[in-house]
Amino acid sequence: MLGNLASWVAWFFLLALALKFWMEPRGYRLRSTILKLILACLMLGAIFLSYGTLKGIEPGVSLLAVLVSLKILEAYTAREFQMIVMMAWVLCLCGFLLSQDFAVAFCLFVASALLIAALVQFHRGSSPGAFWVPLVTTFKLLAQAAPVVVLLFLLFPRINTGLQLRIGDFHAAMTGFSDRLSPGGIATLANSSEIAFRAEFPDSRTGPAGPLYWRGVVMWRCEGMEWRGP
Repeated sequence: MLGNLASWVAWFFLLALALKFWMEPRGYRLRSTILKLILACLMLGAIFLSYGTLKGIEPGVSLLAVLVSLKILEAYTAREFQMIVMMAWVLCLCGFLLSQDFAVAFCLFVASALLIAALVQFHRGSSPGAFWVPLVTTFKLLAQAAPVVVLLFLLFPRINTGLQLRIGDFHAAMTGFSDRLSPGGIATLANSSEIAFRAEFPDSRTGPAGPLYWRGVVMWRCEGMEWRGP
């Protein structure tokens, strides 16, 4: 789902879920405060080693995913369960900051729907009914929200630079192309008043202005809505 993150973050999250399914029937949970602090410090160090910094979208989302994983292991009360669901929703929203691919959006939609179903089942308690009853309720809630989503899609102002932010990346280029390009990514370059580059002619012989041009990066590989350089 979060393809731009380090692979170990997803594996750690899945491992935490598997451990929770094993621990819950046996009444186990992560109780030791010292152990939780050690794990948190180790994960923080792993994030720094993976990205070289703790600032930015990728390190921030990785940190959130790790914190959700640790919270899953220690969760025991109803309040903690609801907190995990809320944090997981925020994590799903962060997925759009990393990728706006259709397949990723579909996976995030399914994950959000499953979180709604889990919350519906939590509030139902031990009421009798098949496992698909919360799914039906979730489908009804999503159907009721669909007109609002369509209305916001039509009327909400567009962000011409997309949602792929780079918070904390102060060394990013203000002008020029990177090795990846997506629709809307050139808007910042077009609106920037910074100097793109300088050219000097030592012999002062520039020739006619017509044939003077500089060729940009040619991106041959197209992957969905993103082009990449060679």
